[in-house]
Amino acid sequence: MRLRVADLIPLAILVGAAVSASLSPDFPLAGPIADRAATVAAGRSVYATHEGGSVRVQVTVTTRSGASLPAPVTVGYATGTGTATAGVDYLPAAGTLTFAAGTRSGTQTFLVRTTADRVAEAAETVPVTLDCATTGVRVDPHQPIVLIYANGRR
Repeated sequence: MRLRVADLIPLAILVGAAVSASLSPDFPLAGPIADRAATVAAGRSVYATHEGGSVRVQVTVTTRSGASLPAPVTVGYATGTGTATAGVDYLPAAGTLTFAAGTRSGTQTFLVRTTADRVAEAAETVPVTLDCATTGVRVDPHQPIVLIYANGRR
């Protein structure tokens, strides 16, 4: 039997679609497990405070269908480099939050503390990165920032 290129094209498209579907970060699962896929997101996009203040950044995990989480979900967080200087304008924060299996959704918080450097300056920002390596969990691409008001005023 001799194969023609035209006979192979539908097979290549089918295989390519299956591979891209399994690698998609937005839809990593198919079938009954997809109903349990979850999303991690910050409670707000901006958390504002004055110099010397602190903010509690909210992290929420929700399932698409309202089904409970089949396994624990661990979310990593870390402050990054923005216009504020770590150790001078704020204390770096990093760690993990774990949401238990069996919950439908939940919210946990972590603290970002700022320092009062008493230097006249413009408002400064501290980006926060959320990540999660748990299969079937999507992290909202809109990452939060901490805004430190100029000269400690709102």
